[in-house]
Amino acid sequence: MKSALGADFLSSYDIIISGEAIYMKTYEEIRNCFNAIKNNIITCNELDSDMFNYRTYPEWLAVYKKRSMGIREIYKKNTEMVEIINEYLKKDLNDEELLAFYQGYRELEDRNLHDSYLIISIIDKLIPPYEARHDYEKLLHLYTDSCYELGCFLRLDDKSLERLKKDLHRIKNLRFHYKELSSIRERRLIYVAYYNLIKTLPEYSPKYNEDIIPMFKEAKAFYQTEDIKLMGDQEFARHEGNLLNIMLLHSFMYYLDDGLSQQMEYTDLIDEIKDTFEDEMDTDLCNAVLNYFHDQMNDEEFVYYLKNYLGFYFGEANSLTFNESFDEIFVKAENLFNTAFMFYDFLCHSYLSEEDRKRESVFVTEAIASFLKRIPQDKYNIYFDEAASTLIRKAAPFIKTISEKERLLGDILVKNQPNNYIHAKMVEKLSLGILDYLNRANDLLLNQFYQIGFNNYNELRDYVARGARLHDLGKSLSTGLITQQIRSLTPYEYSYVKMHPEKGLSVVGKDKEFAPYFDIMIGHHKDYDGKNGYPLSFDNTKSKYKIVIDLIRIADAIDAGTDVYGRNYSTGKNFDMILAELVKGEGVKYNPYLVEFIKNHSDLLNELRYATIDGRYELIYNSYLKQER
Repeated sequence: MKSALGADFLSSYDIIISGEAIYMKTYEEIRNCFNAIKNNIITCNELDSDMFNYRTYPEWLAVYKKRSMGIREIYKKNTEMVEIINEYLKKDLNDEELLAFYQGYRELEDRNLHDSYLIISIIDKLIPPYEARHDYEKLLHLYTDSCYELGCFLRLDDKSLERLKKDLHRIKNLRFHYKELSSIRERRLIYVAYYNLIKTLPEYSPKYNEDIIPMFKEAKAFYQTEDIKLMGDQEFARHEGNLLNIMLLHSFMYYLDDGLSQQMEYTDLIDEIKDTFEDEMDTDLCNAVLNYFHDQMNDEEFVYYLKNYLGFYFGEANSLTFNESFDEIFVKAENLFNTAFMFYDFLCHSYLSEEDRKRESVFVTEAIASFLKRIPQDKYNIYFDEAASTLIRKAAPFIKTISEKERLLGDILVKNQPNNYIHAKMVEKLSLGILDYLNRANDLLLNQFYQIGFNNYNELRDYVARGARLHDLGKSLSTGLITQQIRSLTPYEYSYVKMHPEKGLSVVGKDKEFAPYFDIMIGHHKDYDGKNGYPLSFDNTKSKYKIVIDLIRIADAIDAGTDVYGRNYSTGKNFDMILAELVKGEGVKYNPYLVEFIKNHSDLLNELRYATIDGRYELIYNSYLKQER
């Protein structure tokens, strides 16, 4: 294995020199690995951003191919750097190596260059030795960065949520070492931990609702301690206390228990804090919430306050140039999203007419959609995916037709992710190409499609087209973690990729209008015979829609296999090589009747061959530059 310095990885241990020289060599090697990863990620972001600059089609295509080759080379180099880092993480680290790892990963964090699995692995390695050293400043950053990566970029299953809760408690418990934290920037992280315990954790799971009030009271008591006075932070703590009041207000709107005692405790607390707001907007909203709760304000008046509140945060979010730190972007975006979610939750329970509720929901949806479209690709991550997914679920009750709902999915979620959008459009194009040829040939195989229950060919065609567009919806929830990754995936990350069928259902799974597409979304990675593929729990052989699943599986395989320039991890193959793989997999992986039909019709083969080369490039060009998205 070669190191970042070009020497054999273990060479520094093969030559007996002074301990200081060995330390320096290993320190430099580790830092060089991190510098290489940092510079490579920056280069990738620049190459991706350049794809949106207008050029003629031939000029753009040349840049696209050059970009692909550059990113593919970076993919190999970053994989090598991560292998070197992982070798170090397997051994006991000396002080110099610990420092090199701490400085290296922190520089990635400070530049908003996130490689979550790598960073979490490093943090897990660094926490025990720094806990043993009682290095509270470093521990504060380690705990905080762990929360950040978990909350914004990694899968939050039950195990990860408990890890997030543990890290937040470890941060807030550093309040007992408040005087040992040198800068107000670091001490502020303790306050932020309380915000997340009061507001963020309950957003992920209702089992954390019971912690809201105890954590709020603990935080308010902490803000009055002598340590804060000794550090001269009274004014800062007072301001942070006002922000905490706003956090409680948001939690009140989202997570209020129906029990009377819980309601009374929330109400008493909000009555107690309502006069502490300095910001007129927050004072108005606090009073509006109280008045509405006490039946002193009708639905129309409350909508007025919520719209003002949303407009205020929309203005703040729209003022972003996206050259700001991710922290600043995150705060303004979160305020906008949370207010929008509050608005939707209110509309669901309001007594407004159906027409009025739909009108107000459109106002909210358009505000969020316009903000999401402004986010540059290098700033777009899994946090925005999750926020968009939540928005879709909350907006769905106010949208009546499936066409409008699909348009919402496209505008807010899929179209902000070029790779996922292009793949969905390619699978649609290939599926319809095969289906149309079946129809023109009046092939008996078409009868299997009609047996699903379609009245005419247009109905069937529309169904296949929408199924193709929706099949990979779940990948839209893993963009920041997977599709933008510029190194080989870890087993953990690949297991996340394999969850995308279930992830797609998490977005639309409660909407009955999408029910006819559930089997396509969940089953498009199952083999024809049902014995392999994922998820294992789904039996595609018993699906009413199996013939459509088979068609989309073939179209999916053709697009993925022939994508010569769009996938960092693969150089792709030509269409005839993929056709040979389809034939080889007949009856096991792929529907043998569909494969035989494709193989035996030369005109169809030519259509598909064109679609995977020039047709693909034209689609990508339009997607990036001609605003088809």
